[in-house]
Amino acid sequence: MTREERGPAILSAARELLETRGLVGTSVAEVAARANVSEATVFNYFPTRRDLMFRVITEWMEPVITRLEKDVPHLKGTQARIVFFASRHLREMQAAPGMHQLIYREVHWDEYYGSTLHRLNQRYTRIVSWVIKEGQRNGEVRADIDPDLTRDMLFGTLHHVGWRTLMNDRALDIEATASQMAGQLFSGIRAHGEGSGKTPDLKDAIIRLERAVEQLKHPPVSALNSA
Repeated sequence: MTREERGPAILSAARELLETRGLVGTSVAEVAARANVSEATVFNYFPTRRDLMFRVITEWMEPVITRLEKDVPHLKGTQARIVFFASRHLREMQAAPGMHQLIYREVHWDEYYGSTLHRLNQRYTRIVSWVIKEGQRNGEVRADIDPDLTRDMLFGTLHHVGWRTLMNDRALDIEATASQMAGQLFSGIRAHGEGSGKTPDLKDAIIRLERAVEQLKHPPVSALNSA
């Protein structure tokens, strides 16, 4: 094996083990044996197991982010872009659940902040912030919306949905879920009217609220019969 081949062989072996066993269950000796190199060679490339783990995650994340940065701007419309991003995120989680578990369970804040992985994650989340800002610029999204807060809401939902389904090996209609997720999020941030960016009139909101309360007081007959 040439020197140029050793690095990729070590990373490939490490990923196989880390995805299934995590950092605690993966030893440098096992990585070396699987890569057909010595432990000393592994340490020559990666000073610690954690350095090796960060490199494995980086090698996986970077192409995913690069593809999204290229693909998302070609789509038209804020909601379509959110659907696409959510769908891609869930598909990547489905394809590599072990990598997601590795990030959530093994990466700690004190070693994460300022790291290469942190910078990659900033690139990843910045895609969603850009989508919201573009929506504001073209009048689709209200001007008073905080793009970063909206981004965090989306990622929180993606994490929760992905973890309770894909991580637990449950079936999930990814396209339908991404579409519904994006639809609900967009309905809360979209501009009202012809791209005016204005919030609904307070009087109209009060009228809708009063109607909802009235319906609760006098439910339809079908609802009463089903009670």
